[in-house]
Amino acid sequence: MEPAKAHRNLEKYGLEAEVGTDFERMLRKKIPDFVLDLTPLQEHCRVTFTVLEAGCHIHGEKPMTDDVMLLYWGSWCAEGWQTSWNGDWRYVGDEGTVICERDQTPHGQVVAGGDGFLRDLKDLPVPKSEVKYTRIHGVLREMLEFPPTGKSPRCQCGDNIKSLAMLFAVIESSKQGQAVSVEL
Repeated sequence: MEPAKAHRNLEKYGLEAEVGTDFERMLRKKIPDFVLDLTPLQEHCRVTFTVLEAGCHIHGEKPMTDDVMLLYWGSWCAEGWQTSWNGDWRYVGDEGTVICERDQTPHGQVVAGGDGFLRDLKDLPVPKSEVKYTRIHGVLREMLEFPPTGKSPRCQCGDNIKSLAMLFAVIESSKQGQAVSVEL
């Protein structure tokens, strides 16, 4: 943890939070509404159990097995070109494509006519989202609303179990050298 960097980011984004390097001491001092775990992979288990035992909600990355290394090409908390919190998506259909990238307004094109390999295209009007808060800000706002209201966040850990099941299936498939079923 780099406290000076944390303080700069709190100021930059107009946030208020306590900064420290000893999270166990901080948990004994005051129980927060939730903890956002951005620790290195090897710390996830210890951090998660400590936070849960303190009676806090936690939002963190998915744990991986010890004998598997995954290469992740980006991070929303990295310096420089950040990976979108929501990922980049490309939806391709018979008549066109819609692209959602870097948390920008989706854009797309559809076939406008003609024959052949490269047909004429026209821009596809994509309606603006009615979601007021997006990305990590939206997720954190919903998490903060949960304790006092009981309203479940749209992105809760129950959904992540499916992602984890798919990840474990990929690992098992790699070990067996063949496709394996994913039970969701």
